[in-house]
Amino acid sequence: MLRDIRHAARVLLQAKGWTTVVVISLALGIGANTALFSAINGLLLKRIPVQDPDSLVRLRWSGKNDMVTSSSDYGFSAKDDAGREVRTTFSYPMYKQFLADNRTMTDLLACAPFGRVSVVVDGQAEIADAFLSTGNYYRVLGINASLGRTLVPEDDTPSAPPAAVISRGSDGSGHLAIDDQFDRAWRRVGLALDRVGFTVEDSDRSKGLYYVRYVDPQTDAASKEPTGVLAKLAFWRSTPEAKDRTPQYRIAVKGGDPGSEVNVLNNDGQVERTDTGYRILSLLYEQLK
Repeated sequence: MLRDIRHAARVLLQAKGWTTVVVISLALGIGANTALFSAINGLLLKRIPVQDPDSLVRLRWSGKNDMVTSSSDYGFSAKDDAGREVRTTFSYPMYKQFLADNRTMTDLLACAPFGRVSVVVDGQAEIADAFLSTGNYYRVLGINASLGRTLVPEDDTPSAPPAAVISRGSDGSGHLAIDDQFDRAWRRVGLALDRVGFTVEDSDRSKGLYYVRYVDPQTDAASKEPTGVLAKLAFWRSTPEAKDRTPQYRIAVKGGDPGSEVNVLNNDGQVERTDTGYRILSLLYEQLK
């Protein structure tokens, strides 16, 4: 077998042009097949993790609507065969009317993204993607809560107290979305870091990185050891500088379309998925909102 491998290598080296064409053809073919499968898997094969996903349908409408004053579309939309605009969003009164007139479907739910919000839990603020839904959202999809309860139809009544379901992404990561192009987002983040009081040690605009140091109050309080009078008098002991003990983070600003994204990275360049990373995002959010 080793002899065959050596023979194949010699043949390939002798016909370098042919070998190059074959390698490029294989690379292009594998890359195209991978991209095509990823698209088909996401659109046709992959099923959303809810109860009976094949029974879910989404309502759309097309035509002229002179009553609309301001609306934002959510999801894919295009023109129909008659050239009319197809919209994917309805007003809440329309949803209530659909619910009252429903005779064919098991149930109807309504939902829409709301944008970035600051959520305070047990005195700690975190950045979250808000998502509005009707009280039957979880019941229709067959989703249960790991702790506590989900929303219920009774939460839709005007006299019901506010209710929310809090969850974290499967990878534990978080980021900030800024409705600015990179140049303006870069300047805004730099000003926010200065106002909050971060120690900016360096920055690399070409990579979109601010190198900062941040002392988490909770982590710092837990790591501090009491120092007595004798410890303070022991001048011969070598104590590391506080700056060296403070972990360094990277604030990554990435431009996109239509806006930019801000992430907190650790010193190894990986996304910071700890509570400290969320607190840093919360501080930046308060300055950027």
